[in-house]
Parts: sequence; structure tokens; C-alpha cells
Amino acid sequence: LIDAFCKEGMMQQAFKFYVDMRRLGLVPNEHTYTSLIDANCKLGNLSVAFSLADEMLEAGVEWNVVTYTALIDGLCDAERVKEAEELFGKMDIAGVVPNLASYNALIHGFVKEKNMDRALELLNELKGRGIKPDLLLYGTLIWGLCGVEKVEATKVVMNEMQELGIRANSVIYTTLMDAYFKSGNATEGLRLLEEMIEHDIEVTVVTFCVLIDGLCKNKLVSKAVDYFGRISSDFGLQANAAIYTAMIDG
Repeated sequence: LIDAFCKEGMMQQAFKFYVDMRRLGLVPNEHTYTSLIDANCKLGNLSVAFSLADEMLEAGVEWNVVTYTALIDGLCDAERVKEAEELFGKMDIAGVVPNLASYNALIHGFVKEKNMDRALELLNELKGRGIKPDLLLYGTLIWGLCGVEKVEATKVVMNEMQELGIRANSVIYTTLMDAYFKSGNATEGLRLLEEMIEHDIEVTVVTFCVLIDGLCKNKLVSKAVDYFGRISSDFGLQANAAIYTAMIDG
């Protein structure tokens, strides 16, 4: 019941049940504690989350991988990545093996700090443990590399995804297109659009906005006009205010 309240964001009711349990001398199990900890981390209530984590240990209930991951994710969201990494390092000491979600949380923290070297080190570390990366992780790395203007380095990541049979989605392609257009490589930006069409990957309004804006800023206005004219007939999309603005500014 506490887990259900936490998932619905009904923290007042969840805490009431928790307090009632403790008052009756009942010790919540690891699942109950972790549900409360995770919900508070997601709400940014880290002091409450860590107080619950301490109470959990005092009650003789050990942290599991989900508990650690929730706390690591919460610390990273609060831009306390150094503390998150320290906590991550304690998992092995405690005999708790990090899983993909644990690595995803910490890698996302380093990506937000623009520390791509450490993020990529962690990618290699998780692969060394025999953990297969997923689309979310690769998408985070590609977004991070584009954010530090290392768009060419994303080709290695994309190739690795292909080797593992992980199909890039519209968000990843749009992120890459935006980065290439901003770097002045409109040819690669257009190639990615054609690749999306070829592999039947959804071209969204956001993708089209990036396309039109990128073409205009690279002084390829005639191409932008051409694609704008095809937005409805070829792509089944309706131009929004952002696309019209890009065309007008171009």
C-alpha cells in the first residue's frame, strides 16, 4: 500500500502508514523503505530520503541495489555527483553489485556536469562487468557528447549501438542533427534525415524544426523552403510556431 501511495505521489498518506507501522512495532521491509526513499529522492527531498535510509539500517534492514540506485539518482539530480560516486563505490564494499540502472544514474550525473571522460569510463566499466548498455544510456551519452561539441565522437557510440542491435530512436537522431547543423555540417544533418526515412524512424515536428532552423542558419534557405513545402504531403506533419519562426528568421 505504501508503494502504491508513493507511485501516485501521495506522500502524506504513505508516511502516515509508515508511522503507523513503526508505532505498532512493525519493521518495514526493504521494499517498503526503498519505495519511500525513491519517492523522496524524486521529489528532491534528499534529507528525508537519507534519514529513511539511516533508519532502514538501524532497523537491521540492509540496502539493496534499488536503494543505492535511488540515492545515487537523487544526488545526481541535486548536482552532488561527487557524493553519488562515493556512494556508488560503497556498493561493492557492501556486497551489492551495481546494475544497469545504477550505472545509468551515475553516468547521467557526469554527463550533466559535462564530464564525458568519466561518463565513458563508466560505460567501459559496466561492459567489463558483462552488463549490456541500453537505449537510454546510449542516448544520454550522445546527448552529452553533442553538448560538449564532440559530435564526431558520437559515431563510435552509434556504431556500438548497431553492433549490439540497439536501434536509435527519433530523439537520438534529432539530437545528432541539431549538433551537426550547429557545427556547420549541414550535409551530415541532411544525411541523418535520409537515414531516418530509410529506417522508418519517426520524423517529428521537433525534428523538422531542427531541420528548418539548421538549414536556414547554414544559408541553405532554398532547401529549407523545399522541405517546408513537403512537411504535410511527405511527412504528414503540421508546421508549428517554431517552424514558422525559423522560416521567417531564415
